Amino acid sequence: MRKYFLYLSNEFNRFWQIEVLISSCTISITEGRVGTFGKVTNRVCASEKEALKEAVMMAYEKQREGYFEGQEGFIKRYELPRLLKESLLTERTFIVRDRK
Repeated sequence: MRKYFLYLSNEFNRFWQIEVLISSCTISITEGRVGTFGKVTNRVCASEKEALKEAVMMAYEKQREGYFEGQEGFIKRYELPRLLKESLLTERTFIVRDRK
């Protein structure tokens, strides 16, 4: 399982990626500013099922914080085109308001 999330704001753009390595029951998290390699953190779990469950909970928590799911490599540069950034910010704001 691999998921990629983005957070866009006027000050900075961040990414957060989670990947579950089934063979070693490891969760690999990469996070940082868009356009950088980011910081990698690994967490070992007792079983495959536990690793998947924890990864889903972590991904859900990121969505609650305002991150939205995207595709890896979708945004390669730090600065986004102005119209794209505005549309993504308004879409994210709409979703957050819809949850309240």
